Amino acid sequence: GFMQNYVNLEFSSATINKSMVFIVAEATKNIQVQIKSHYEQFSTAITKRSFILSYDDMIIYNRKVQSVIHRSNTVQLQTAPGTEMSVFVINEEYSSVDGYLALPFRTVPGVDQYHYYAVSVPRDAKGTTSPNGNSAFLIIACVHHTVVTITPSQVAKDPINPNRTLTIGESHTFVLDELDTLYFASPEDLSGSHVISDQPITFISGHECGSVPSSRVQCNYLVEQIPPTAVWGKQFFISSISL
Repeated sequence: GFMQNYVNLEFSSATINKSMVFIVAEATKNIQVQIKSHYEQFSTAITKRSFILSYDDMIIYNRKVQSVIHRSNTVQLQTAPGTEMSVFVINEEYSSVDGYLALPFRTVPGVDQYHYYAVSVPRDAKGTTSPNGNSAFLIIACVHHTVVTITPSQVAKDPINPNRTLTIGESHTFVLDELDTLYFASPEDLSGSHVISDQPITFISGHECGSVPSSRVQCNYLVEQIPPTAVWGKQFFISSISL
């Protein structure tokens, strides 16, 4: 799935938003990949160790989408039993690009509720934000009749009824079918927004036009897929980053 990228009005006539999926298979195997969306379903064979699948012709990503159910932002990739692949997703706009490693669908034994928390960034040091950029998170249902409850950390529009506002700390429940999505966006930092699901979901979080660090006024697309708390770890190895 793809979170909305910001729309660069200055260069919108000269550039098209690009959404790409990189698939890497084992070097010694050719695997069959089933590609499914709400638009069409087809299969393709991986004949190289890695290649790019582009959906620019199948799904439109260069328009502004906020707080709606928009199935067109979802593509499902599946391999035959016993085969594995690695999937990396990129969403690109002029001078703003980021991507994430897609996590496979999996149930956790003994878990009947899956908890997710949004991660984003605050406004920049001047307290401003792009008129085309919001803190956001995207929910994708992987199976039919998935029940999700969302408690936003900031005021956000109801993705089903844009005329209704979701208040801070107020819980709302939605029922989704396979490949349905919910997109929440706010000019304020949605970090800490809590999502509970009765089935594993794909949960993508970030910012359409963020500044990192906040002392620098930039407009960068930030995105990451967030795993449920049931699989969080306790020890990590990290390296320093020069800013």
